[in-house]
Amino acid sequence: MTFELKLSQGGLVIGPDGDFVKVENRDKLYQDVIKLILTPLKGNKFFPWYGSAVESVLGNIIDQNFTSTMASSQISSALETLKKIQLEQGKTQFLSLQEQLAAVKSISVHQNTVDPRYYQINVEIINKFGEKIQASVNLWKVWLVKINAFFAILIDSFGYISLVGNNDN
Repeated sequence: MTFELKLSQGGLVIGPDGDFVKVENRDKLYQDVIKLILTPLKGNKFFPWYGSAVESVLGNIIDQNFTSTMASSQISSALETLKKIQLEQGKTQFLSLQEQLAAVKSISVHQNTVDPRYYQINVEIINKFGEKIQASVNLWKVWLVKINAFFAILIDSFGYISLVGNNDN
């Protein structure tokens, strides 16, 4: 069985004993799926094949059904990569059936009707133990353009611009 450190809101979770919390079995698979969707393809320079291209598809001003289909396809491809990673990993270390991806039951990508910059991604998978796992991710399509050490510009997918200041000085 493998483990990794538990993540929450982009940071490591520290338990009541002051040590990092580990995540295992179905919780590890859940976290692996979330990380895979949120990591841009080629976002890790050491493993450029890891991640998904879903964010590059979202935010385009084209037919929403086409965008959802393309995003679902990118997620499906990324999950197939995860299965290959687990297959290779299983050759050198034990993986529990609960942490291994067996099948993808459904993928849905929905644009928020109130704020079209937000997308909700729902993935339902089945692990090799036969358990269904549902994972949901909310993405906000925005670009950060750094001007200097003090200011940056946030540009969302529809061209709305915000100026952001840095108060760390």
